[in-house]
Amino acid sequence: MERLTYRDANGELWYSDAGTERDRLHRLAAYEEIGLEPGEIEQLKGEAFGLRVDKQELEQYRALGPLTASANWPRRTKTEK
Repeated sequence: MERLTYRDANGELWYSDAGTERDRLHRLAAYEEIGLEPGEIEQLKGEAFGLRVDKQELEQYRALGPLTASANWPRRTKTEK
């Protein structure tokens, strides 16, 4: 995403030259319509990263092959519990 703002060497906030004033206003409105605060967006990004890691782990397990061999494992009887 192209930023609409930047800070100068003194820390002052400025608009970038990206688009017109109207373009910047529309992007701000789209952000506000999401209804999330910046911290909430960062939290969601973190959760999405966690899901990607979980998916990668799942794919590694799937690469090991199917669990059909488990059908041949010995079964416990009621007395073996």
